[in-house]
Amino acid sequence: MIEPFLRQLADALPGDRRARRRILVEVEDHLRTAAAEAERRGLSRDEAEAEAVRRFGDVRTVAAGFGPLALATALRRAALALLAALLVAFPVAYGLTENLLPPATWVGDEPPPALRWKRGAVAFLAAVAAAAAVVAYVLARLGRVRLAGAATGCAAAALALGAGVATVLAVQWSEQVPGAGRAFLAAGAVTAALIAPAVALGLRAALEGRNVHS
Repeated sequence: MIEPFLRQLADALPGDRRARRRILVEVEDHLRTAAAEAERRGLSRDEAEAEAVRRFGDVRTVAAGFGPLALATALRRAALALLAALLVAFPVAYGLTENLLPPATWVGDEPPPALRWKRGAVAFLAAVAAAAAVVAYVLARLGRVRLAGAATGCAAAALALGAGVATVLAVQWSEQVPGAGRAFLAAGAVTAALIAPAVALGLRAALEGRNVHS
């Protein structure tokens, strides 16, 4: 009786696998302890497990009770993943482009306005994503799941939008600077590999956070 209950609870709980696993371990420990006590009262093993599950509550009620905890854990992890992606991806991308980019065709250190504002937009969106991820982590630590979900969604969206603007910038830069495509291709591949999983994790946690009242 306990194993089927745990499988149903795993399917009903929100959050990522690690967040759910932590709760399932705690629930299983409680149920096993309750079943052992029932067996000492003379019940058979099946009867003891059935009583322990019945006393604990139905799956939907238990999942609703543990939902905010699971999501808070998932949101903290998503916020940290977004911050880690920013801290690693942007220095790597900057280093690759600085070392691999051929000399610019324009006069002076600054690119044309059409490229300059996009470069500024990428930096601005990265800053927004970092700030939102920090806010999301703090709110998740405080148990404010819905607000943490909104902040995580903001961070993931800003990071994804920044990657989109960076892609347009790379294409336009390559059109004006022959041979620049190689540098941007290398930087883009590394950045996408680091950012995409974090964005997906953040968006999933944010969407699940909208359904929890906390």
